[in-house]
Amino acid sequence: MWIEIIGGPKPLWLKEADCFDKDGNSCSTSRKLPPWSPQPIPLPDWFAAPEGSNLRDSFDWGFPGMSREEARSMRGTADQVVKFYENCVRAGGLTIKDSIVVESDGRTAHYPRKLGPGFDAESADYHFGIDLWEHSDTTFWTIQHHAKIPLFPRPKPPAYRSDKVGRWVPDEQIPKALRYESEDYKLSYIEISVGRITLRHEASGEQYSAATSSLLETRPPRPEHKPPPKSERIRWSNLPLWAQFELKPDSVGHLFDEADSNHRPRWGASTGFTFRGCTRCMFQHCLDTLNGLGFDPVGRSRPDHTYFIKILQGGAYLDLCARSESGDEVRINVLNTLGHISHSIRYTARPGTPKPPTLQNDDLESRESRLRRSFIHKK
Repeated sequence: MWIEIIGGPKPLWLKEADCFDKDGNSCSTSRKLPPWSPQPIPLPDWFAAPEGSNLRDSFDWGFPGMSREEARSMRGTADQVVKFYENCVRAGGLTIKDSIVVESDGRTAHYPRKLGPGFDAESADYHFGIDLWEHSDTTFWTIQHHAKIPLFPRPKPPAYRSDKVGRWVPDEQIPKALRYESEDYKLSYIEISVGRITLRHEASGEQYSAATSSLLETRPPRPEHKPPPKSERIRWSNLPLWAQFELKPDSVGHLFDEADSNHRPRWGASTGFTFRGCTRCMFQHCLDTLNGLGFDPVGRSRPDHTYFIKILQGGAYLDLCARSESGDEVRINVLNTLGHISHSIRYTARPGTPKPPTLQNDDLESRESRLRRSFIHKK
């Protein structure tokens, strides 16, 4: 970002990285955080899993033991799993809450749990949450465990950043479209002496300085805004039959390229889709479809031909992850954002799979992907 110096003898501009506060720290967002080397935190003794459950996916945030997410599945009911974890957290001294606990900016909010079974629990040292989905004779669940520790000190942002404003301007590359353009920061001129310029943020009174050699008389031109490249598209019906999930034959997917965990290149396709009826019934139907194709929901009898579910946000976030013996994968995601529900499906081919033919007809760009059938809610 650039800083416009106002009130000086002539127009002047300064790159934010070349501006320094009274303590000599660069004002740029890229300045280094203070040293922080915490020690790994062992998982508490009460953190356990039911016998017979299978760990399907896990992820650690921060450093080991600070925050951990686990997705598991097992044969059994959701009530059995809930009771097991209730006993665990009570043994650890945590208090169980039926609502969803959300912490932000030092404040804690509790939201009623409406979309699925589970609970949150916390103590002075830990936070624990579990969300579950029961289907047929199998229960899937996702755990979020967090050890409460003091946060590392964060540098205070410069006061002038609070004045940042922007505006919507016509996009030169896309007709009738707008793009958001941020204005530059502004500091007031005080004086120049011995190769340094002194500046001030009028609202707060904070002072800053910079070397005169870093000043410019004209602002460098803004970087050219380029629209993202137009993605290639394919017919969803060209994917393996098990990955189509009853999308209509004229449904279109957008190609993407990525690498697997071994850094081997592979391709995939994704699309959003709509349908008539109940989202949860549709999701259950997808599980029935996989069961009918011999996919293992627990991941023990056929670990290479299996699926599991991630459940978060009290059931508002559902992510079905399936992998076939051939090495290709499918993810079906359902997200309920304050009542606005979106559905998407993502297919990823195994490395070395040839890409299907792409579409050239621009008329297909906006064609809606839709399921062939409706899903009436079964009470």
